[in-house]
Amino acid sequence: MFSKLFSSLIGNRKDSSVNDMIKDMEKIVILRFRGISEQSGGKLAPTRKTSDDEILKVYRTVLSKFREAARDREEHIPAANLNYIALMLLQMYENVGEEFFLEHLAYQISYYSQNGLREDYKRELNLF
Repeated sequence: MFSKLFSSLIGNRKDSSVNDMIKDMEKIVILRFRGISEQSGGKLAPTRKTSDDEILKVYRTVLSKFREAARDREEHIPAANLNYIALMLLQMYENVGEEFFLEHLAYQISYYSQNGLREDYKRELNLF
């Protein structure tokens, strides 16, 4: 189902710019995260309380911070794990707000830097 969505958004366009492709990928991230919320009956974020722009802001922030920490540890965190981590932290963002989300993200990055990836973050969420 999502391969069809991906193909319909990305397709075989040879004339697409990188920016167009990034925008298409962002649409997929939003649709997939919103789909997860719908499947949960609205129990999981992102609900209507979180805008599409906020979803992308959290997603980009989480991925960039964890990738930076992984680079410092000379490790690689698979994209499917990063997607799962982003979803978990998106839940926190929606429940307690941006300020606490950023504090908690800093704590999680510090924990990862010192101890490696938490066992509960070693779950996969494939968005594409």
